[in-house]
Amino acid sequence: MLPFLGFLGFVVACSLVYIIVSSLRDGQEETSRNEFFIRTMISIGISLTSGIILIFSFLLIDFQTANGRNYELNEIGDIVAGFSSFLAFLWLIITVSIQSVEIRNQHRELRETTEAAKDQALSLQRSVRAQNHLHMEKRQEQYADHLRKLRKQTVTWIIARNKAYNTVPAADELSAAPLKGLDLWLSEISDISVEGVTIKIAPKSHISEDDYLSLIDICETTADIWKILYTIIRLADEAGLQAEYEAWEKYMDLDWVPATHDLCKALKHGVECRIAAGTGPRLSMKTAQAVRLLATFHATRYEAVGGSICRYPWRRLPDVMPA
Repeated sequence: MLPFLGFLGFVVACSLVYIIVSSLRDGQEETSRNEFFIRTMISIGISLTSGIILIFSFLLIDFQTANGRNYELNEIGDIVAGFSSFLAFLWLIITVSIQSVEIRNQHRELRETTEAAKDQALSLQRSVRAQNHLHMEKRQEQYADHLRKLRKQTVTWIIARNKAYNTVPAADELSAAPLKGLDLWLSEISDISVEGVTIKIAPKSHISEDDYLSLIDICETTADIWKILYTIIRLADEAGLQAEYEAWEKYMDLDWVPATHDLCKALKHGVECRIAAGTGPRLSMKTAQAVRLLATFHATRYEAVGGSICRYPWRRLPDVMPA
């Protein structure tokens, strides 16, 4: 009778443990369910232990009374060892189940902490981007005001100097020989409208050496163009590589006057020629790229305006960029 009851209790305990563990594997990972599972396992363990001890004590006393003899100590030890082994195995199962639940809880908490850290990092990154964007907009507006003033000064100055002509042959069409006594022919004389002011160009068949040198003087002395280029380049340096083209687009959208179109084209031509020859001005790669990009912008936007200020020979470029 006693072995049968022990085997029956073992089967019942294993069945309860199997049912609870199976319910846990079905995806019940919420904190409340896990806590309920732990409490249930502990309660089952305590109940089974108490019940087995009571049954063992009752059967031992009943068997001793029925047989009318006392158990020897070694017999009592064997019986207690058998029940203790069963209880040890039962509590081992309960302990392993509880630890597995706790480990799952720790994994879940770690996963939630990791996701929260990622969300926080993403939020911080977005905040930094927004702050950088606001800073760039503020800096761009400051430079935009400065560039508008430079542009206005440049236009006024060019209109004052440009009286009867507005173009000469391109640099690659000029002779390398001395200009004394040489007549240079004009190309595509036309009107230019600069900020509502129309410059009427009188027809001329050629341009004299003095007129040509006067144009060269205009190109060499107009530091405003260089200032405009340097202002944009400096902003690009502050903005960094990622925001450089955004800064360019911002300033390229300004209402640049057509009067600067050919000056910028000439600057581009001169920089490229002198860099290719290895004798150009001390330009960084970013500065050279800035000159090319600015000139390309003017070439595509104002090509249909007609007319120009001058074609700037590359050998006339200054060796040092003005500050």
